[in-house]
Amino acid sequence: MRETDAFDRWGRAMAGGYQVVPNQLLRLQKSLGLSSHQVVILLNLSMHWWKKKDLPFITSYHIAKRMGMSRRTVERQLRKLCDRGYVQKKTLPDHEDMNGEPRVGYDLSGLILALESSPVEVKSRNLQRRIDALPRD
Repeated sequence: MRETDAFDRWGRAMAGGYQVVPNQLLRLQKSLGLSSHQVVILLNLSMHWWKKKDLPFITSYHIAKRMGMSRRTVERQLRKLCDRGYVQKKTLPDHEDMNGEPRVGYDLSGLILALESSPVEVKSRNLQRRIDALPRD
């Protein structure tokens, strides 16, 4: 196996699942004005984003429980992420919660745009070719 094999590095911990997050999120945390709480909230949202067109949805209560903080704190941080344009809350009419209310999904396209707009040092030619082949939206 190659030295970059995530399963070799993380072992059985991978059984709980994993996510792909660009390193730019962490490298640009300060310049994007993201607090450590906001980064962890973004990671929680990303954890529930499986397909590009299907917005992630998770309640602030569940994020707060994972992070060991109050739901209100998570909601305030989500509001700041929305105010900065990194996250957009959208109603998901095809998904209902236990009370029959439409769920709220989180659109991360603002964050993606901010990450894509920042200069990046590409780590390999192969990676650069794959990025160049991506369609422009």
